Amino acid sequence: MTDTDEIKLAYDHIIQELLLDKIKPSLGIDFKKAQQAHDSTHQLMLMEANIAENLDNYSFKTNSVYFIYNWELFDQMTRSNIEALSTFYNSAFVLLRTVVELLIKGTFYDCLSHKKFRDDAKTIEQANTGINLKLFLSERIQKDPNITDEFEKISISIFDELDSYLSQRKNVLSTKLMLRQIIDWGMLEGIDDAKNLIYGIYERLSSDVHVSHNNIDIGRRLNTNRELFKKREIMPEYLTEYLELLHTITDICLVVMLNLFREDIQKSNNTKEMLKKRLSEQHFVSLELFRTENKIKELVKS
Repeated sequence: MTDTDEIKLAYDHIIQELLLDKIKPSLGIDFKKAQQAHDSTHQLMLMEANIAENLDNYSFKTNSVYFIYNWELFDQMTRSNIEALSTFYNSAFVLLRTVVELLIKGTFYDCLSHKKFRDDAKTIEQANTGINLKLFLSERIQKDPNITDEFEKISISIFDELDSYLSQRKNVLSTKLMLRQIIDWGMLEGIDDAKNLIYGIYERLSSDVHVSHNNIDIGRRLNTNRELFKKREIMPEYLTEYLELLHTITDICLVVMLNLFREDIQKSNNTKEMLKKRLSEQHFVSLELFRTENKIKELVKS
């Protein structure tokens, strides 16, 4: 057998293991929910690109931390959705928690790179990790004041200063602390009870990450009186739960993005007109991203 033959056999075997044949029947469980969840993730990437290209004299480098994290976030959403549709529910939920972390951390560090937020970072002072982070950055800025100009122009440059510092686990801020800070910065305005909603989602997904016996897939079989040791099957109740969570998380991501660009949007008539048109597009309306719709309405009327 040649190497080519062996690669072909290995490839065919792996394709079978992916259970791609489960995707079509999974879509049929609740196609509206599946379509809304999937298309909403693409709306996130499309809308942020449309906003950036309509702003006057805007460079994506200004918010490069956000864009880099959000690019990864979209990829993880896509992979997560594929896992769920292929019946790998635990893997899908685990990746969704990564999405939530990417949203929180990307927003936090992008804001932290800009002086107006850094000077108002009071919430993180409630923990030693936050106090120490601010002290470390202040010392770096005192040694080289020019780095703040670089932070403003290219937000990702903040990691030139923070990489070695954050590589030590003791220096890393908790996800909950960063969430509270971005709430106090106004990044979640338009989301009712944002702290409890988002941290509740994060805690729910953590049970999958930490492989709670009820949240591994064989535990899900056990809890629903399914046969334990057989080929994977579609479990509609968990697929529906997943799709609803993905849709909610994407709606939250869109609101955060709109809040991050709020000041720029309000100064740009082109961007406001683009967003007004989006509100009337039938496909966008069909996604039922109600938090996003309300945030856009607020921004375009100002």
